[in-house]
Amino acid sequence: MKNWTALAALTLFVMSGTASAGLVLDDTITEAGGGTLPNEAAIEEEPTNSGGYDGSVELGQLATTEAGRIQFEYLGNEAGYTNTFYLVIGGTLIFTATTDGFQDPGQFSGWFDVEAGLLPFALCTSGGLSDATYGRCASNDDADSLVAQWFLDGEGYRSIGFRQDGEDGNRWLIFWDDSGANNDDDYDDLIARVYFEPGRQVPEPATLALFGLGLLGIGLAGRRRA
Repeated sequence: MKNWTALAALTLFVMSGTASAGLVLDDTITEAGGGTLPNEAAIEEEPTNSGGYDGSVELGQLATTEAGRIQFEYLGNEAGYTNTFYLVIGGTLIFTATTDGFQDPGQFSGWFDVEAGLLPFALCTSGGLSDATYGRCASNDDADSLVAQWFLDGEGYRSIGFRQDGEDGNRWLIFWDDSGANNDDDYDDLIARVYFEPGRQVPEPATLALFGLGLLGIGLAGRRRA
């Protein structure tokens, strides 16, 4: 009986020691020539539906720490161009934001399975300068496209900004700046929220080792009783 009690307690300990998961921002994007994107970009005009942030967004690439699934929520836009939000896998169109589209917030995409790593989404616009390789699109999982759009006309021409939404790391806001109105840097040309739900949590290696030792001890104790 004591052995089974110990096993139950050890199992609870293993379950409590599983690895946590969430969305993280990788800000290590570098240009081929050695230049780097800044970690933040100033917002010249507060985004209409930004949630009252402090006048800046973070730059980088949004990634998940393990496999799971993601969903996007459209929050709105204030733009003269038409902006589109794509899931890169299969070229799935998630949202199309036409001129001043804050009248229809709260649209949700379906859920999409993702592996650990950079989230495969892209934002595109219908106007402004066009890069020879990437056109008017910037892809979260393609650092070269993000660098090319940022440096297309000096610095800060077109980019995706981010802000964590909540403390658990599983919700982030996505702010698109399409470079309209002479680089207004308002980051409200398409605003979306991404939700992440982790898949099955895997125990840390050290916890697995401890669990194995516990089972071995219980087995040896049972042999001595026999």
